[in-house]
Amino acid sequence: DPARWWNWVPLISAVALATGLYIARRRIGRGALAGLLFFAITLSPALGFANNSYMGISFIADRYQYLAAAGVLAVLVSAAMLGGGRLASVIGAGRPAAYTVRALAALVLAGCGALTYSQTQIYREPITFFGHISVTNPDEYHGHYNLGLALMELKQYEKAEGPARRAIAIAPQSSEAWQNLAVITHNMKRYEETLPALKKATALADKKTAEQHYHIGHIAAEIKRYTEAERHLLRALQINPRHKEAKNKLVFVYLESGRYGDAQQWEPNIGAAVKRIAAADFNAGRLQGALRRYHHAVAIDTEDTEAHANLGATLARLGRETKAIESYERALVLDPAHVGALGQLAALRFNRGEWAQALVAYRRLTAAAPDDAEAHTHQGMVLRQLQRDEEARQSFERALVLQPARLTALSQLAALHFTAGRYGEALALFRRVVALAPDDAEAHSNLGSALAQGGDFHAAITSFERALQLDPALKSARHNMALARQKLAAADTQ
Repeated sequence: DPARWWNWVPLISAVALATGLYIARRRIGRGALAGLLFFAITLSPALGFANNSYMGISFIADRYQYLAAAGVLAVLVSAAMLGGGRLASVIGAGRPAAYTVRALAALVLAGCGALTYSQTQIYREPITFFGHISVTNPDEYHGHYNLGLALMELKQYEKAEGPARRAIAIAPQSSEAWQNLAVITHNMKRYEETLPALKKATALADKKTAEQHYHIGHIAAEIKRYTEAERHLLRALQINPRHKEAKNKLVFVYLESGRYGDAQQWEPNIGAAVKRIAAADFNAGRLQGALRRYHHAVAIDTEDTEAHANLGATLARLGRETKAIESYERALVLDPAHVGALGQLAALRFNRGEWAQALVAYRRLTAAAPDDAEAHTHQGMVLRQLQRDEEARQSFERALVLQPARLTALSQLAALHFTAGRYGEALALFRRVVALAPDDAEAHSNLGSALAQGGDFHAAITSFERALQLDPALKSARHNMALARQKLAAADTQ
């Protein structure tokens, strides 16, 4: 600052020193003056008389004096040699004088080494370096700015915020400083603070880019400020009509705002795209996202049977069963033979124990998909609950015609015969079940019961023992085995 007198002291001192050395050159020699001039001439390119690229970052660049310092060091070393000789003569000739001079020189070198080591610690890594700059030069913008950047690189966003805000305080017109603050608050999920920082960075930028407006629109959409998001996303697309992310986000904004016509203008196949994303969300367990997108899908096309059915499945997974039933029924109004909707509705009714409604759904399902063994099996199970055993038997038998190794149908049909007292038929079916599922404790227990009813107590006990080996906690097997042993003992005593 030219207005502050003390800022002239270094220049005045340098000129005075050069003048003094020139005047004294005949008495002390020209070496000192030569060293000073070497220093000044070598350093002159960095003194600001001509602009250099680094001056766009900082006017402080003491590293440029390292080479120039060779002239000063040569003078100091020569003076030290001369002074050492004179000191030795004052102390007295001989080895002690030489040792004294060398000891003093060693101390000087050790001090310089210690200072050098201390200085090198500042350059250990970026955070230490820029932290040192920000402490020793608290009003210097780039120290705080770069410290914030270094901390951001390490994802230490909480620590980076302070330097970033200090950089803004020093240079409030710096677009880059505001951009850094936006990145920091965004990564800390403080979107309400990110948005004004992004807007400020964009306003201060020399050139407005599509990317800047896209980021503003993206964050505005995240905090549900859709009108603002739309404005900036449209601006991004004006600057760069091929900006894919801006287009996708704009479509998202229109969907979230319920402006499905506007969304379709930008993405004609929006319905298919929304369903595809919804399916991905559903399969990944992101049920709230799937729910929101399936709602969009049915709003875009109210007659999309698949969308209504999948909306029902999502609602059912979320435990909103009444709403799920409404969605399934809407799908079936559109397509009465839609197998997916019928199967999901039937299963939901079954799980809720709504046997009459479940039977209606399974009747429709088996009519639409007569070769679906699982549908016939579940229809039989519903009929058993309604005590319509003969119809249940027909359903199980139909399932086994379609899929002879279907365990559930075999087990259910065997249990039906057993309950009806048809032990021979039950025994044959339970044998098939055990053959298909040899590690199923319940199957061995049921086989044991059928064998016991047929009077084969030895075989029955063997089956019960096998069941208990597989599941020691199976109480029915333990109880029935005890009964079989009693009957066997009674038969042996007769």
